Amino acid sequence: MWVCFALLSTGGSHSGYYILGGEEHDIHHKYFKYNYGSIGLMDKIFGTNYYI
Repeated sequence: MWVCFALLSTGGSHSGYYILGGEEHDIHHKYFKYNYGSIGLMDKIFGTNYYI
């Protein structure tokens, strides 16, 4: 189940469209220090979440 979610999330976030949090993933590639996780839980715990 997790593999299916991970594949959909990766495909959606790298597609250039807003699918499954694509904007947050763009921030990850722009700054390299935010939004590491796929669901954001660990980012919230460690303070690396950044949202527009």
